[in-house]
Amino acid sequence: DEIADMARALKSFVIAQQQTEAELRKSLQSLRSAHKIARLGSCERDSVKKRWKWSEGFYDIIGYSTEELSPSEENFWKLVHTEDIEMMRQYFHQLGTSNVMHENQFKLITKNSGVRIVQASWKEASLNGDDSYNQSGNFQDITERKIIEDELLRIRKLESVGVLAGGIAHDFNNLLTGILGNLSLVERMLRPDEKALSMLKLAKSASIKARDLTAKLLTFADGGELTTSSVDLAVIMDDIVRIAITSDEID
Repeated sequence: DEIADMARALKSFVIAQQQTEAELRKSLQSLRSAHKIARLGSCERDSVKKRWKWSEGFYDIIGYSTEELSPSEENFWKLVHTEDIEMMRQYFHQLGTSNVMHENQFKLITKNSGVRIVQASWKEASLNGDDSYNQSGNFQDITERKIIEDELLRIRKLESVGVLAGGIAHDFNNLLTGILGNLSLVERMLRPDEKALSMLKLAKSASIKARDLTAKLLTFADGGELTTSSVDLAVIMDDIVRIAITSDEID
């Protein structure tokens, strides 16, 4: 009976251990999946012996398999973008033994010659033995985030330009209103046969075109939709030629 009880207890223990192992494997798989989704990876570096360890997540970022590229000092520097090599060398040199995390951003070259931007957190700790690594880094691939941030920055700049254009357009529109008003008054004062009347009409036409352009600037500044329409190029060229001829006659 005692042997039977011991056998049952041992069987229960084995089953419990198997369940625990299965749960741990499931948790590990979930953690790996989360790392892939978050584009996380890590590295460890022995700054004395120049030995490296790269995590599975780091390999996912650079696009290589463990068989294609081994973790080494030479291969790491091959992965660092040429623009950031000097910065990274100085960074490793300046890392202290304070156990404080230091953050930086740099670019990695992937297997297909692409560029990935990573946010890195580095920490240096004292060596405890031959197999200890005293510089460890955690990486997150933030390439897509940087693209979005750059696009948002571009949009903000466009918004600033829009505000500036709106202010200029309003002031210019006020000036054009005064110019067009005075041109209309002068036009009424001239006789139909006076030569200056044709030049006055050209100036009025040009002012109206400038007013239309100002309206487009105001539309852009207000974030409205621009509309397109067909134009007669012959009419536009005719206006340009007449303005040029009139300018030559005045000279």
